[in-house]
Amino acid sequence: MKEKKWEILAKVKKDDIVSVLLTNRGILTEKDKKTFFNPPHPTKITLKEWGVSESEMKKALARIQKAKTSHEKVIIYGDYD
Repeated sequence: MKEKKWEILAKVKKDDIVSVLLTNRGILTEKDKKTFFNPPHPTKITLKEWGVSESEMKKALARIQKAKTSHEKVIIYGDYD
């Protein structure tokens, strides 16, 4: 089943849309809302908080270093959330 994190699943008043979307994303507490609207700088987030294992990061870095040494072209794709 497709996640519906950004869909409004019922008719709501205009003022309630943000509340519905935050609830859909599992952002329920004031602390969660504060973090969502004012996220920490990416360099201040640990690998564990990103959900990335240290061993997988080491593999990725080794591969990028190999590509650099071999003058390979590299494309890195991702997004913040």
